Amino acid sequence: PWGIYHIRESIDQRFLEENFAVPSADLSDTPNIPSRQSAKQRAVDLVHWEQFMAFVEENDLSDPANYDYLKTQIDLENFVDYYLLEMYAGNTDWPHHNVHQFRPRTQGGRWEWIVWDNDRAFERIDRQMVDHVLVATHPLGQPMEMLLNKLLANPEFHALFITRAADLLNTSLSTAGVQAQINELTAQLGGDIQIEQDRWDISGEWADTVHYRTDFAAQRPDLMRQHFVESLALEGTAQISFNQGSEPPGWIVVNETDPQQLPWTGVYFLGTDIELRA
Repeated sequence: PWGIYHIRESIDQRFLEENFAVPSADLSDTPNIPSRQSAKQRAVDLVHWEQFMAFVEENDLSDPANYDYLKTQIDLENFVDYYLLEMYAGNTDWPHHNVHQFRPRTQGGRWEWIVWDNDRAFERIDRQMVDHVLVATHPLGQPMEMLLNKLLANPEFHALFITRAADLLNTSLSTAGVQAQINELTAQLGGDIQIEQDRWDISGEWADTVHYRTDFAAQRPDLMRQHFVESLALEGTAQISFNQGSEPPGWIVVNETDPQQLPWTGVYFLGTDIELRA
């Protein structure tokens, strides 16, 4: 044996059809790098994207009319989740690189993004990714940085972005949520680690890596909140606890996230609204 294989699907037209039921789409791997696409791809797949980015560059996205048009061109919920996941993971080989996106070739088709190639993620627990995606640190990343900066100038998007960040850091990207994924993968791979170590003559790395990922899950949410407060000049955070009022145990839904069993505690950014359903 040659150790553990990590097998991935290629992100291509067949992938989109089988996973998203999209039979035909404009598909791009990092549109700001010409060498990543053939001349034919650029002449077909990227015509709409380049027209859209020209609109972004030339218009004020804080204008409600321009923002309403933008919402018809990109899937904002997907865009926000994509950015927040990459930022949480601390992927520094992005967004100047490894930006996979597609737009169904249908009436009303909008651009969506797919996470891909996170080899440079989960490296530094304190990685400041808010500044990384807002300040042009790499010439090839400027188009995506421009898009996010101009969107954040719109109060509606700003509230959406910050509220969704709080929701994810309280649920899927919470310490408990990420640690559960680490535990699942550790159990899945653990039985074959000795084969991997014997084949490649390595030792000690597995336990150290698992321990580091556990530290990452424990510390990253609070660090991310701190980075958002500092970089976006927010007022701070507040911890809110929801207690069980009676039997049988109840549950709550905050901002339409998954139901949380009571008692439950979440951290939110000051100055933002939350919607609560009990």
